[in-house]
Amino acid sequence: MSESEIIKVYHEGIQSVITLVQGLSTQISDLSQTIEKQNKIISDLDARLKKLEKQSNKTSQNSRGFPALR
Repeated sequence: MSESEIIKVYHEGIQSVITLVQGLSTQISDLSQTIEKQNKIISDLDARLKKLEKQSNKTSQNSRGFPALR
């Protein structure tokens, strides 16, 4: 929102300012919830990646050498 748009809302009166601030507050709340959901997804994916890397390392180590030496 540009400065001129904010000034226009200000000149329209207190109710316009209240409506603007309430709308922005709702947007902030919605975005915060989205961020929380994304953080959960990232955390879950990070845990999954670490598990897969651990499995991959075990497989890689187990496949080294001759089968008779295992």
